[in-house]
Amino acid sequence: MDIRAMTGGDYDGVRALIRQVHALHASARPDIYADADPLSRDYFYTLLGSNATIALVAELSGELIGFCVVTLRPPSSNPVMRARIVAYMEDLCVDVRHRTCGVGTQLFETAKALASQRGASSLELMVWSFNGPAFAFYEHMGMAPRSVIMELPLPPG
Repeated sequence: MDIRAMTGGDYDGVRALIRQVHALHASARPDIYADADPLSRDYFYTLLGSNATIALVAELSGELIGFCVVTLRPPSSNPVMRARIVAYMEDLCVDVRHRTCGVGTQLFETAKALASQRGASSLELMVWSFNGPAFAFYEHMGMAPRSVIMELPLPPG
């Protein structure tokens, strides 16, 4: 397996993988996730064209089996916050047929190293509470909850 930079030719493979993630999210939270194409070609190429993006794929025998996208967020202009660059993991997806084989670990570790090299002081992400396997994976990678987003659905009107 090779971990390499994502290229424009990876669109179809990344789109197929992100559909797996989107199906999980749409099934668990249909009140939030629409039945829609989760990756437009325009958005994909915008990501690739950004200097603030780290985009990686895992490839095995010519097949994309995973990908990771990290965005480097600039320091906050809020005077009460410390100036720091945060690496925000937008997506990490491993094909369901290749999970628990080390693909996610290699993508995560490569993204983490590249983010550190580019000046990030922390790696952050959001994981849905319904996604227990992802939560356990990120804990295994050394991550810990920093804050919790809570919600209360409100009745119409």
